[in-house]
Amino acid sequence: MSIKIEIADTLPLVIITAVSSISIILQAIQNRRHYFEIPSHEVPDDIVDNERFSTVKRDVAKLGITILQTGLLTFLFCWRFKHENNLNFDMISPGILAICWFYALTISIITLSLKSRRWRWILNAYLTAFFFTSSLCSLLAIIKLNDFYKMGEIIEKLTVVCNFIFSVVAAWIAITTPMGPPIFQNGRSVCAIEYCSIWHFITFASAYKLIVKAYKQKTFNDDDLDLLPFACQAKSLYNAFKKTRGNKLLYRILVANKRVISLQLLLAIMSSVLYYAPIFFLYRFLSFIQTRPENGSLKIGYIYIFGLLVSTILLRLTLGQNWYWSCTVLFVGVKGMLNSEIYSKSLRRIDSHVSTVKDKSNKSEDNLDDVNDDNSSVGKVTNLMSIDTNRIGDLCLSWTFAIDGPLELTIGVYFLYQLLGVSCLIGLSAMIITLPINHQTAKLFAITQDKLMNARDHRIGLINELLQGIRMVKFFSWEKNWENKILEARKIELKQLRNNFVYLSMFDLLWMATPILVAILSFLFFTKIQNNELTAAIAFTSIVIFNVLRSILNDLSGTFMDGLQALENSDEFIMRDLDLEFPVGELSIICGPTGSGKTLLLMSLLGETNIISGKINSHVNASIRDNILFGLPYNESRYNQVIKICALEKDFQIFEDGDMTEIGERGITLSGGQKMRVALARSVYSRAKHIYMDDIFSAVDAHTAWQLLNECLLGPIMKGRTRILVTHHVKSCLAVATYLVAVDNGKIVTSGTILELRNSGILAPILDYNQSELVNPTENAIDASKVSEQSILTDFGHINDSSTTSDATHVENTIHINDSQPIKKISKPRVLIEDEARQTGMVKLKIYRSYFLANGNILYWLIAAVIFIGARGMQIMETWWLKVWSNASNNNETIQQDNLIMIDSDIDEPHNTDYYLNIYVLITSLSIIVGVSRSVWLYYGSLRTSKKLYQTILHQVIRAPLRFFDTTPVGRILNRFSKDFETIDSTLTGELTHFLVNVLMMLSTMAVLTVITKEFLVAAILFGILYTIFGALYAKASRELKRMDSVSRSPLYSHFTETLIGITTIKAFGASKRFMQDMLIKIDYNSRPSYYVWLTNRWLSIHFNITSSFVLFLAGIFILWNIDHIDAGLAGLSLSFAMQFTQQIVWTVRKYTLLEMSFNAVERVGEFSVIPQEAPAIIEPRPPACWPHSGAIIVQNLEVRYALDLEPVLHHISFNVNGQEKIGLVGRTGSGKSTIALSLFRFVEPSDGKILIDEIDISSVGVEDLRSRITIIPQDPILFTGTIRSNLDTFSQYEDSEILESLRRVHLIPSEEDVDAIIFSEDKINLFKNLDTPVSEGGKNFSQGQRQLLCLARALLRSSKIILMDEATASIDFAIDERIQKMIKTEFAECTVLCIAHRLRTVIDYDRILVIDRGNIIEFDSPYNLIADSNSLFYRMCQNSGEFDLLMSLASK
Repeated sequence: MSIKIEIADTLPLVIITAVSSISIILQAIQNRRHYFEIPSHEVPDDIVDNERFSTVKRDVAKLGITILQTGLLTFLFCWRFKHENNLNFDMISPGILAICWFYALTISIITLSLKSRRWRWILNAYLTAFFFTSSLCSLLAIIKLNDFYKMGEIIEKLTVVCNFIFSVVAAWIAITTPMGPPIFQNGRSVCAIEYCSIWHFITFASAYKLIVKAYKQKTFNDDDLDLLPFACQAKSLYNAFKKTRGNKLLYRILVANKRVISLQLLLAIMSSVLYYAPIFFLYRFLSFIQTRPENGSLKIGYIYIFGLLVSTILLRLTLGQNWYWSCTVLFVGVKGMLNSEIYSKSLRRIDSHVSTVKDKSNKSEDNLDDVNDDNSSVGKVTNLMSIDTNRIGDLCLSWTFAIDGPLELTIGVYFLYQLLGVSCLIGLSAMIITLPINHQTAKLFAITQDKLMNARDHRIGLINELLQGIRMVKFFSWEKNWENKILEARKIELKQLRNNFVYLSMFDLLWMATPILVAILSFLFFTKIQNNELTAAIAFTSIVIFNVLRSILNDLSGTFMDGLQALENSDEFIMRDLDLEFPVGELSIICGPTGSGKTLLLMSLLGETNIISGKINSHVNASIRDNILFGLPYNESRYNQVIKICALEKDFQIFEDGDMTEIGERGITLSGGQKMRVALARSVYSRAKHIYMDDIFSAVDAHTAWQLLNECLLGPIMKGRTRILVTHHVKSCLAVATYLVAVDNGKIVTSGTILELRNSGILAPILDYNQSELVNPTENAIDASKVSEQSILTDFGHINDSSTTSDATHVENTIHINDSQPIKKISKPRVLIEDEARQTGMVKLKIYRSYFLANGNILYWLIAAVIFIGARGMQIMETWWLKVWSNASNNNETIQQDNLIMIDSDIDEPHNTDYYLNIYVLITSLSIIVGVSRSVWLYYGSLRTSKKLYQTILHQVIRAPLRFFDTTPVGRILNRFSKDFETIDSTLTGELTHFLVNVLMMLSTMAVLTVITKEFLVAAILFGILYTIFGALYAKASRELKRMDSVSRSPLYSHFTETLIGITTIKAFGASKRFMQDMLIKIDYNSRPSYYVWLTNRWLSIHFNITSSFVLFLAGIFILWNIDHIDAGLAGLSLSFAMQFTQQIVWTVRKYTLLEMSFNAVERVGEFSVIPQEAPAIIEPRPPACWPHSGAIIVQNLEVRYALDLEPVLHHISFNVNGQEKIGLVGRTGSGKSTIALSLFRFVEPSDGKILIDEIDISSVGVEDLRSRITIIPQDPILFTGTIRSNLDTFSQYEDSEILESLRRVHLIPSEEDVDAIIFSEDKINLFKNLDTPVSEGGKNFSQGQRQLLCLARALLRSSKIILMDEATASIDFAIDERIQKMIKTEFAECTVLCIAHRLRTVIDYDRILVIDRGNIIEFDSPYNLIADSNSLFYRMCQNSGEFDLLMSLASK
């Protein structure tokens, strides 16, 4: 009699054959329209061993197997046809299978003949599916071998066995065939996912090489990582995302990722169905134990356990793929898309700073158009990139729960209905009751989350503003006030965070209580109303399903919360009546009073309509040469010519590293004049036909200005280029200019050619207003070397013209200046801003200790331990009591005395249903209460920690010396205060809670399994060793990758911040494309660690899940071995715990790593707790309240050096300044003027000598007392976001009348006798009259001159006895400057004034002039005595100014 082969053995192979055939045909048709290979420009000549790589041997092996199988099945069909009398399905099924294998044979032949690697891979994938299906079908036939086959039919038996062997071998060959050889891009290997085999893909074996490398190497860096797959690289993501512009953000994300999202949907549906396959086998196994007759066969039990193993593995493989596409591909892809798009929009953003700050409360966190909001601050836009994109990325991790969650719920309810009948519907109705509570809690949480994000935006904005204006804060001793201001914002944020935690705890309560309530009501109705017995099979299967429902509800709620977190009139200064036509190829001049709109007009020419800005001299952190080249090729001849005509040669001689000197963020190590000349050199070096220059003479001395005018603007390299110059030096430029525009109050007052204006007589009043003139310095050249033969001993930190910029870096060798010879570089360029430090190895125990102690004392953690252990104990009791209840329902069977679990005799006694139900309700209620208490208790401690830690770090950063801010990018500091603190605030507590919960669950599960079946102890040891190996490999790799991810964010933020600050320059030079390319590189640099973190997660998950599946399998086997001693209740208890163990072990290791990575944020923040600090703010005894009373300054033998091993910058200088005396400080670049200013404020400490103010040594005075008693008016004025009142009276110390009076004194608003104040006209409202007039970030809604006057007004309010003016009027027109100087004489008559100035006219009427050169005092006398001495250096400086006669007359008065 022939073997009966059921349809189930044949039909799957027929289906897979038909489906794959149709799919191949459709793909072939589509391929003719859209053929795709890896672009050659993306993989340029870099495919390694292309000729050597071949899959021919594997293809031939598959071909041979298909031939054998086809022949074998054909033979079987013929044999049956010969011996079978009836034509039926059993007879023709071998023929059908032979046809299917002939299809596989055909595919194998085609594969051998194809050259396209992509198509060979596609066909191999179809063959893999075919061979795998055939293996399963033949395995099913083998399992039924003894049931259906007669021993005499050897041929058919051999055929079935051979079919299985050939199918398995063919499947293994196909599934392990790699797609191609290793791929290299730009000399660097690409992720193996691009070319690995199917087996490596589904098991994530491609991550193993990386994990082992990370484990073995002492250090692990970005260079050790492969490049991202092509689809995940920023360039590909940006190009795909920008095609969807013009649509809503959510739609754009869906369209750009439609392939990945479609695949996720398919996997989600598959996993939903597979989710309940293990539960089905569990139910059948428990029913088998419960109904098995004594000494009955265990074969069916083994089959159920084997089915449990296979179904669990298939489920975990499917979930692994789903998580790979969600976490690794979609998460990294969406973040890359959003970051690149935000940056792209920022490059198109108009740098507009209007005079009214709009309401920022209406935040739409998923709307990238916020970037284009004119009023969006740098902090707010940075926050969009640092936090909000992560929120949307987190949503991508779990969005599929919204699809598979309801589907799994539906299947789960169906299973429950099969087990409990109508009772489950009664229980599930409890979910409907909790829906309104869930809805209301969700609404409150959404409101709180929105408030939290707004509070966080505000705090980060304040931090960013503090960092941008840190010099002003320190000069004015505002550290404490700013610290309190930020802490107040932090207090509001923590309040919202506390409310956030409250609603999260409410969600925890609902999520834990709802499934338990469902179970209680279901069991109550099942036993009390329907009078059914609660058997072990029903009870434990139901509990497993209830746990699944709980997990699904948690996931759905988490996805909902992620979704909530991810998806959340101005008075402008306007140019009017514009009608201009600048001559092409000529020099044109724009002039006008301070605040008249000159810069606004210049910005309009750049296309920055409605912009109100300052100088166009943005700098990025790079070498000076890189800032000048700005991405253009280096042409040595042109470059040297540009350096010469821009007067930078001598500066480069002073710099030890020459033009390779790193300048820091925003050019922080350069003086104002050097910044301007570098910006000018950048413009000149470019090939642009139109050059726009904003007041380039204001920050340089007269002879340098003459050189810039005659050798640069009028030189051969600028010939034929259209040059438009904003300047106050109109008289000097008229002779060489062609066109002139005069602006006042936003209107064009005069415009036309110079000749026309001169003939019409219009030029006269303009020249009267702008009287300065530049002269040729070669007529009376200064040879400074004749005055001082001493070589300069300096560093490039001390190269400041007149800026109070801190000296950031120092030379290691003496440089002898010789103007006739170029400087020889004696060392490679030093790095000012070092790469961010990254810790290696495990997070140090002191980090954990500091965090735990900040949470609370030992008593706090003892209570936490009791709560956590109690919660787990309640969960075990809950399951154990079900076991007791189910046994009681099963005729109250007792367990033999030799079993390790002994049940109290009172419990063994029969009780009614109420007894068991009431105790079950009590246990579950306690479980809910204690379970929620875990999170609440840790949340309470975490709020305290967040508060303490933030206060400590903020204080340390604010009190850090200026050098720290010069060498640490703002983005790096912002990263600590934004993302790292967001992790500490919102993530760390949750990770710690989950880790502790999973550890207790894992340990208790192993204990329960070992107690029930002693044999499990051996398996537990073996599995423990495996888990330890996997965990150790994973933990180090994941830890280092997460650290790299944290470190790689800082360059991203720094580049982003620099771009926002210098957006005008970037667009003016047409460098947007280059900056976009740089950003894409940095996004890839940041995405690589993130991608590999998730890839290693998948590797760990798949290995742990498969291993844990065998834990479940062995638990079932051991139960069958001990079937005589274990009843169905204990079996259900054991297997229900074993099924949970599969996930517990994975999440224990994962949560440990995530916890360690969250502690990495604590570690990174903690690094700032040990940064160097300035001198103490307060030193007891403090100086008298009236100090300084006269303002006398005595400098005695002062020597200043920036490090003990460096040469001094000031060489034992001594001078006295009498109280109320006015002193002018003049000297060439690098002479030491700014060092004296820094020493006066104790930003640098003397290595010898001392400074006394009113006979008190300032080294004995705290920096807060010192800086609060003296005032500086800086060249680069800094204003903060707020109002005019808040900027002048930052901490509400003065009356409005006093503030208005200070504005009158600086001529920003008119006095009764002064109706011509600068911002006043009949048709323009004076903005300064209203103290509530908004000030935008950096004060950029005012001109540079207006900002300087506001800073001057602020100094007037302070009424300090000592005032240092650092080029405080450089950007103010000459008429206003003259009036300001008159004001200084009267208003500062009782004050000691030190003024650093380039305009000699500014200090010519001062009491004395201090001439400094190369760290030495050259001359110190009255202006008249110095100018009268023809041998003095000051005399020659006056001659070179072009105003000698005027200066002589002023000095003579």
